[in-house]
Amino acid sequence: MQGCAKVVGLGKIGLFYDLDVLDTPKVNQCMTHCKAISDSNLLHLCSVSDIDSDREKLATSIYNVESCNQAIYQLGVIATPTFSHLQNLIELIATARPRKLLLEKPAGLNSRECRAIDSLCSENNIEVFVNYFRRYLTGTLEARKFFKSLKQSNLRALRVQAYGNLHNIFSHFVDLTLWLVGDGILCMCPKRLKGSKGGEFKHECNSCSTILSIQGLGGDTALCEVEMLFEDFHLLISDSGKKIVFTLASGQIQTFETDNLEYLNYQSVVISTIEENGDLSKEVSGLSQAIQVHDFLETLEFEYEQTK
Repeated sequence: MQGCAKVVGLGKIGLFYDLDVLDTPKVNQCMTHCKAISDSNLLHLCSVSDIDSDREKLATSIYNVESCNQAIYQLGVIATPTFSHLQNLIELIATARPRKLLLEKPAGLNSRECRAIDSLCSENNIEVFVNYFRRYLTGTLEARKFFKSLKQSNLRALRVQAYGNLHNIFSHFVDLTLWLVGDGILCMCPKRLKGSKGGEFKHECNSCSTILSIQGLGGDTALCEVEMLFEDFHLLISDSGKKIVFTLASGQIQTFETDNLEYLNYQSVVISTIEENGDLSKEVSGLSQAIQVHDFLETLEFEYEQTK
């Protein structure tokens, strides 16, 4: 028997990325929650919700949304603007009581709100996931495994070139960096960065000997490149996370790329991973890393706001 699922929020990631100009689902692509659930063998889309009733009607018509009599839903998805996530969760618990919750990144407005969401999920026995989809892709998982196989050495420098909103775009790559190399890689010294709008943030930490520079924050495109220089190797995350390159001290180069077809079907990969309850599902669940992402971004943003 398929579990019931509900999607709250029918914007681009909820519905429209997978529709053409005639509101017909695109083929060989699954980048939205509605299509991923509709395509799932484990779930049935039983309810959709949006402030725009026309969007609700459109989603219901395209994906044959049918209400169910189950008191507890298997999955709830919140894909609304971030400021409404906490209130949406309160309402979702009251109407669907989901066993699992998939939240659009960056989960909450800040780390404090993420902790409130985490507490609410814990109180209601809800397993929570954040939709940082790059974590789930095969190339990323292979790169993560390769990193763990290397002799661990100290990080000496980290350079980031990023273009895009801090929370909506750059957060993807902060999360990806943490997912690849583990906790503690980003220095959390107070007031560690100084910069100006469109300029460069720099940090030289006496305690960890790490040099961090972040250039070009702002703009609307989703480009990002992260470079990490360790004592024994160099790591590059490039082209929106589609390519991860290790250059070892021996000169050996190891490249991990995300298959384009998998990238175009990333939401299907996320939904299936969550519902299969495997080892990866257990690893990616929880909000601890989302909180770390916020902790890092909030310090950046504090300095950013003070100097612009």
